[in-house]
Amino acid sequence: MKASRLKQILESAEQGIATVNDAVEIAGAALSSTSRSNTEIKQMIQEVMKMLTAMQAQIDFLYQNNSPIYAAILEDDAEEEFEGALDSDDSDDEDLNESEEQE
Repeated sequence: MKASRLKQILESAEQGIATVNDAVEIAGAALSSTSRSNTEIKQMIQEVMKMLTAMQAQIDFLYQNNSPIYAAILEDDAEEEFEGALDSDDSDDEDLNESEEQE
């Protein structure tokens, strides 16, 4: 239903000359519009579900192919970064100790 037709029916209702046919026309247009919207929403939900299913399959693949070897490598990298941070902190302490001794 076009906006101009709806406006025309509403004007006739204000004047008290609206008919049952006008009411049925409005109700039919509303149902038709709702049906189209619901169909579009359903299609969007189906697309989102497909995407979620694909993402879940990828996550499952990653978990299934996770090897302890990779975990060990990751742990080694983390330890090296940690040790490097400790080494840099120690050098700062040495600089402070040297400056205190000179005074």
